[in-house]
Amino acid sequence: IVYATNGLPPDSINGKIYTKAFNTKELLRIKAVTSLEGWITSEVIDFTVYPKGIACDSVTLLSKPNRGKSFGGKILIDGRKGFSQTADQLYNSWLGFKKEDFKAGFHFGSNPILHEIVISTADMTNSSGASVFPPTKITIKGGENAKKMKTIGVLSPEMPLVRRPNASIPYIVPIKPGNYAYIEIEMLPLKSLPIWHQEKGQSGFVFLDEVFFY
Repeated sequence: IVYATNGLPPDSINGKIYTKAFNTKELLRIKAVTSLEGWITSEVIDFTVYPKGIACDSVTLLSKPNRGKSFGGKILIDGRKGFSQTADQLYNSWLGFKKEDFKAGFHFGSNPILHEIVISTADMTNSSGASVFPPTKITIKGGENAKKMKTIGVLSPEMPLVRRPNASIPYIVPIKPGNYAYIEIEMLPLKSLPIWHQEKGQSGFVFLDEVFFY
């Protein structure tokens, strides 16, 4: 097993041979392959290790998911990461939005100091029949409650230009540091899939399974 943590695919130059378990206290995105002399190297496996972060008391979904409705908003703060290598895995522990933008409110009884929010999303442009893309825009609002808040962070992820290996991608959104009892997150799905995609012109899905607060 050869792995890399610098965002690039691992190979004989860029990568380390996995020999034993290691610990990390920071968010760490890992890309790994298996290889053996005389055999074809495996496809890249892309996964992320997340620090636990600050606990959220509850979640209120403010829009209706197209997939995973029965899970409810609590699945976003249960600390259990889902797999995203196949489309079937997305139906087990993810929320998917297509017809409506993703929108949810996160409640904190302790009014903690927050400076960063990380959203775990699925990226599945390489599977036949899958149209799971990054959100085109992430907007984060914060304040005392849903009626008294303001925009504290915005991120516009880059869209893929070609198919890429299926992965769970963390989007790190810096926010204005402060004490927040309520955080509201909105993510916009891609409205028209690119010309190179087999479902070009149709709307894309946004899938997410966890939200971390730091």
